[in-house]
Amino acid sequence: MASFQTLPSGSTRVFVRRTGHQDQRKTFKTYEEAKAWADRVEAAMLTRTAQAVATSTQGPLTMRGLWELYKNAPAFKNKAPSTRSREEDASVAVLRLLGDTVLSNVDVPLVQTFFIDVRAGEKTVRGKPVSGDTLRLEKALLSSLFSFALKRDYCKHNPMVGTKFDMPKKGVREARISFEQEIALKQAAAVYVEHHRTNQTLFFWLNFTFDTGSRPGESARIELSWVNFAKQEIVMPRAGHKTRQPRIIILDERLCTILQPQYDQAKKVGSKFLFFSKSKYGYVPYAYYHPWRAICKMAGVPAEAVPHSTRHEFISRLFELTDMSDSQ
Repeated sequence: MASFQTLPSGSTRVFVRRTGHQDQRKTFKTYEEAKAWADRVEAAMLTRTAQAVATSTQGPLTMRGLWELYKNAPAFKNKAPSTRSREEDASVAVLRLLGDTVLSNVDVPLVQTFFIDVRAGEKTVRGKPVSGDTLRLEKALLSSLFSFALKRDYCKHNPMVGTKFDMPKKGVREARISFEQEIALKQAAAVYVEHHRTNQTLFFWLNFTFDTGSRPGESARIELSWVNFAKQEIVMPRAGHKTRQPRIIILDERLCTILQPQYDQAKKVGSKFLFFSKSKYGYVPYAYYHPWRAICKMAGVPAEAVPHSTRHEFISRLFELTDMSDSQ
């Protein structure tokens, strides 16, 4: 990093030091000139670091090599299919920009300068700037790679943890859902299924997600064999949960009564899913996105509200309306 010294003459002397590189120093008449020179020298040092590559299979481990180890390890294979897909998508940019970089050379300045700053200036195939949400997922993959490397003793620290990177703004797409809007959505769902002559799943799925705070996608994939009305619970196995941990969803008597007709209908038509859609492949997990958008419009709920907002609203209400602690 650069340090500056003001001389008695008023000139500025600058020192640039970085591990693995020869120290650089120079004197300028003004601080601005010294700062500009220091920035160029630091960037050049980072460039040389980023271009360090493994010279053989026995050489230093690169980010590309780390990715190959990671994606073939249980740490990756045990993740939900949707999570694996997102990480594979994120790996394209990560490997393009950092793939040949030696793992031990990746630090905070390198990630900021040669990944985040570069990605923030790139365009998508549609000509739009790369979104903050996309970059957030790519940064999360880097953190997962370093966490994996730490456990295997490939590195000594995770530079992604505890660091505030200069990130582009994320798209704000969610809104609160009031109690009145929740009632309006449930009423709209009842009207929607009646007028569109579709199966009744929308109404039951909507009540379930609002009342349990479950992830909408996980709710849509609940299987009949997981439901136990006698015990008033749904036992979600490891494979059905995003974090790959088994989970029990508690049902009160009211929700059991609401869900019973949906359970009976799914059993009658031969669907293994509690909430289902009909496709050319048979009965599949409920496809809720388009019906959700339709009932939001009918109920006057802002477009910023997405299906996952039901879960966020459930948790927000727990904070606001109960005395539960964060851990509870």
